[in-house]
Amino acid sequence: MSALLYGALEINWKNEMKKYLTFTGQTYYASGGARDLIGSYGDIESAKKAALEKCAPEKSRPDDWWHVYDTESNEIVAGYGYPQT
Repeated sequence: MSALLYGALEINWKNEMKKYLTFTGQTYYASGGARDLIGSYGDIESAKKAALEKCAPEKSRPDDWWHVYDTESNEIVAGYGYPQT
């Protein structure tokens, strides 16, 4: 199986995964691991923008932490909140 479905997000790992993976969540309602993945992006600015949109205070239940993971360096390269970055 080359495609995985997480909620409304479908990623075709063979053809579509980009360099940066963005994860967000609520500390109290954390899904954990891959279930916190919201998308993959070709540049870090797009990855951060997606995270900030999910954490926007005007949302009815905004996420309160985010991480951007670089798949080439295998490191969290940006983030905010818990779990600690």
